[in-house]
Amino acid sequence: MLGETVERIPKVEQVNLTGGRLIREAKIYDGKCVHYIDWLSEVRPSFSPPRQDLRPTNADPGATDVYSKRLDTLNVRFETLLEQLTQRLKTAIEVNGADGLIPPKDGQLGLCGLTISMP
Repeated sequence: MLGETVERIPKVEQVNLTGGRLIREAKIYDGKCVHYIDWLSEVRPSFSPPRQDLRPTNADPGATDVYSKRLDTLNVRFETLLEQLTQRLKTAIEVNGADGLIPPKDGQLGLCGLTISMP
């Protein structure tokens, strides 16, 4: 399982890059919307934009907040999984010994092509 999880690291990094681009675009879009509302208020003084203080608390938070939270959740869950699997492997090595592991390199033990630093 640890090997499969480590293999997904590039995919998670790609999701973070793409998500970061999406968040930047959402910020630009939000800024343009604010600029548009300001312009509309100048051109049509009778226009009354929705007041932020009257916005319901359960209203749509916007793409920037939604995708930021989703990326944060993904990263926390992935790092937690990776830490738990690494700790379980270290515990299994301590309990059962290092039989079947690739010979150590520079104070590390490897399993299935992975290297785990041992204290």
